[in-house]
Amino acid sequence: MAEVRGYPKQHIRGSLLEGYRYTSKEFFQKEWEGMWTKTWLLLGRETELANPGDWQMEPVGPEEILMVRQADLSVKAFYNVCQHRGNPLVGDSRGHVERFVCKYHSWAYMPDGELNFVPDCEDFLEGNPCGKLRLAEIACETFAGFVWVNMDPNCVGLKDYLGPIWDEWASRELDTWQRTMANSAWLPCNWKVVLDNFNESYHVPTGIWVRRPKPTARGYAATSTPISRKPSSICPMRATTE
Repeated sequence: MAEVRGYPKQHIRGSLLEGYRYTSKEFFQKEWEGMWTKTWLLLGRETELANPGDWQMEPVGPEEILMVRQADLSVKAFYNVCQHRGNPLVGDSRGHVERFVCKYHSWAYMPDGELNFVPDCEDFLEGNPCGKLRLAEIACETFAGFVWVNMDPNCVGLKDYLGPIWDEWASRELDTWQRTMANSAWLPCNWKVVLDNFNESYHVPTGIWVRRPKPTARGYAATSTPISRKPSSICPMRATTE
């Protein structure tokens, strides 16, 4: 097993989180501009893009990101936006293409993002745009069997960003794991409400094991009874301030 770099020492500040951070649209916009568009996002699983031309589209806030398997088996990511009039190129969540063809004016793009066909291309005053325009590409890397993207054009590499997480995940050979199920849900709450819940296990004794107080000679002690329950998983969801 590969050596794992040590994690930096964590310092708990005990800062008070004001409630407006969960309800304020202005604060949510600051999160979008200062965090979501500046960080590496785990957005897909490589096995979902098995062959060249396979694609997956995921919404991230107001944006839609296309992840496309290339002929050399790498993965590129683009904004789901035609460069002519801004029309979305795809409306489904996944598929396979030889070319992405916009339904507005039939502009066509190759899987690597290059503009390949334009109707009446000789009529453009600037000349034929084919071979000159490309889909807007964003940083994309694959690691541990996942597809990662970053909307920041000045972002650091994924390995530097993950630090010791890279070493630990690599040692566990996550790229060989097979996903057996996936759940998603749309919830009318701020994204942090769900994330806070899954970042701690305080609810496990009550939610997974039915914990009830039992009288003892000195007072009450907790007793637990296991219950049958389907396994749960973290659900990706659209952030909202409603």
